[in-house]
Parts: sequence; structure tokens; C-alpha cells
Amino acid sequence: MIDWIQLRQLQSDVGKDEMDEVVELFLTEVDEAIEVFQKNVGAMAFADKGAAYHFLKGCAFNLGFQAFGEKCSEGEEVSKQNKNPDISLSDLVALYAASKDVFHRNYKAEMIL
Repeated sequence: MIDWIQLRQLQSDVGKDEMDEVVELFLTEVDEAIEVFQKNVGAMAFADKGAAYHFLKGCAFNLGFQAFGEKCSEGEEVSKQNKNPDISLSDLVALYAASKDVFHRNYKAEMIL
């Protein structure tokens, strides 16, 4: 569910001292993007849905949220075909919440802080 190698690479890129701040920024951006997506999904054009999935995918993969990122990638690709993805937005949000829970429970143990 979480790609800890990716997270360690991110930490190497931004530095140990900045890592917590970077993580918090990404999580805040994803939380806000999901909130907007949930409020507007019914009225969004497929191109806008694709852009939302693309943004979420980028954040997810940067944070090592592998399963969530893969589902966002699928959503992005399907939206390009003017279709809705197999996963519902509520299931995607649940996957994000589960990923975030695993992340928070294991972050300190997995990372070199």
C-alpha cells in the first residue's frame, strides 16, 4: 500500500529537516483536492475529472501511496475516454483514508528521522 522506498527517496531529495513539512503539505493538498472533487464530481466534465485524478495521482506517488496512486491513474485514463472509472469516488476516498492510516502508523518506524 505504501512505497517506503519512494518516501525515503523523497526524504533524500528534500532533506530530513524538511520531510515532515513536505509530507504535511502533500496530505493537506490531497485532503483539499478530494473535498473539492467530492463536492463537484457530479457537475464535472470528464476532462476536469481527469485533471483531478492526475493531480491526486501525482501527490499519491510522491508520497508513496502506491495503491491510491494506481487507482487515480486508472481514473485519469478512463476519464480521457469520457467514461467513469470502475472505482467509485467514495471507494477511492476510503482507499486514501486507509493508505493515510497505514502511513501514519508506520511513518516513524519506516523512515530515518
